Amino acid sequence: MKIKVPKNPIFYLFSLCFFEILLLSYFKNKLGYYVNPIVLFLISISIGIFPLFLFYSKNIKDNLLFYQQKDKQTFYAVGLFLLVTIIFLFIPRGGIINIFRCFPVDPHYSDVIPTIQVMCQRLLNRESIYIIIENFGYHLHTTYLPFMWLPYTVAEKFHFDYRWITLLIFLVGIVTILYVTIKTSNNGVFLSLIYAFLLLAIIDKNSDVFGWTVEIMNGTYYSILALTFFTKNKYLKAFALTVCLLSRYSLVVFVPLYFLIEWKENGIKNTTQFALLTFIFTAIFLVPLVKNNWVELFNGYKYYGNSGLSEWVHLNDKGLPLHITNGNGFAAWVYFLKPGSIEEKFNFAKSLHLYLVITTTIVLTLVYFLIKKKVDYRLFLLCGLKVYLTVFYGFIQVPYSYLFMVPVFYSIALLLFVNYVYNTPENFEIADLSG
Repeated sequence: MKIKVPKNPIFYLFSLCFFEILLLSYFKNKLGYYVNPIVLFLISISIGIFPLFLFYSKNIKDNLLFYQQKDKQTFYAVGLFLLVTIIFLFIPRGGIINIFRCFPVDPHYSDVIPTIQVMCQRLLNRESIYIIIENFGYHLHTTYLPFMWLPYTVAEKFHFDYRWITLLIFLVGIVTILYVTIKTSNNGVFLSLIYAFLLLAIIDKNSDVFGWTVEIMNGTYYSILALTFFTKNKYLKAFALTVCLLSRYSLVVFVPLYFLIEWKENGIKNTTQFALLTFIFTAIFLVPLVKNNWVELFNGYKYYGNSGLSEWVHLNDKGLPLHITNGNGFAAWVYFLKPGSIEEKFNFAKSLHLYLVITTTIVLTLVYFLIKKKVDYRLFLLCGLKVYLTVFYGFIQVPYSYLFMVPVFYSIALLLFVNYVYNTPENFEIADLSG
């Protein structure tokens, strides 16, 4: 079967990523809270589906993912990215540094970083970490898993702004991705400029992402995970998966499909080792920190699951729920179209979200078995997770803008890696499987 793709498929994929960022920043909610989520959803899911058509009936050759000879284009891309980041420290409007000044770390504005501070302080003081926080004038359960807060113990130890850790993780992660994916043969330097646009969009239109959250770090984690689908190093794969599971653990329902595909493609022995390593890494970072407070952690997640209801009654100056009608997700559809009380609408949104996430994973499983002889399983994992994340965030009960950094970061990693595969024949020899 012949599938037609655009003459310049990478530019097409680049354009989709560009518009995904645009709809979350400069064009945010321009189409209204009914239409905007549809357009964003369709663009995002297209990013996950398009590469499957691009590589249909083609076999991607095995190779060592992280081996790469010195290449001037790689260094150009890394240097350009670092230069752009340095410039954005100061511009526009004072840049990232000014955001750090203007957004106080104060639980009255956002309790994300203050919560992380308390958890780091408890660790360094050898106190129990996973117990209720009373410091902010209200009860706050500790629901953040270790990789959401553990890296910031360095900032707490040496008394500097936690947000520099977020920026450092971002820099290290993206430099790694650029080092892997940009070569002279694939003309990827131009594509790396999309990170410049993403940074500009965040600074200019979503300053709170830098000022009050650590979501850029979580987006970087998922970007690295995207690359590990193509490595055979089970330690690296297990660690990358563990980091995501112990930070913004959105992919947890996707994990069984991940292991199932690994089992079908690499055998029960390799998959068992991979799963066991993931379990061991998870236990190493979780058990000593939680200690005897598992009930508190469980109660925290029950509280977290219901706490979003407050945002459904948090109204803006137009009398509309502020974060529900921001144009990011479909929660507004439930809010306005589902009859019943606010509590009934919210509970319906929770159930719908879970149902759709599970259904998406089941559908992806069926699609895998239908096309597994025609599409490389590693590419399917790469694209399948993007489809899954699109559904997960599109139907989340409270579609905070900062949460969408994870799927957007993942989109760019997918773009760069697809370009690397498509335009680097010496590393990824494409063989037609159409028979």
